[in-house]
Amino acid sequence: MKNLEQKLAGYKRQLEMSENSIVSHQYIVEVGAYTIALDSEGKTELVTKDYPSQFTENALKQIKDISFSDGRGNKVEPEVYFYKDWYLDQIESLEMIVQHS
Repeated sequence: MKNLEQKLAGYKRQLEMSENSIVSHQYIVEVGAYTIALDSEGKTELVTKDYPSQFTENALKQIKDISFSDGRGNKVEPEVYFYKDWYLDQIESLEMIVQHS
């Protein structure tokens, strides 16, 4: 439970820090249960991280050209979220879990 509360506090802090900032990388991309990140060579990879990578509109255009599939070979479309919406969704989910535990 402590880990969930720490994660919740971290997500809230992430939003607070962005309030008075200009954020150029405003989008988070999910593919199924994963988010897209960049590896050390700048290539896209699917990961599960608490704090996902954020991308620009130009990067989104490139990401949308990539073909993703699930373990059965079925095509999976990436879902794009404005970073604040993604964090708010995560905060809402974690608050519900913490309140009902």
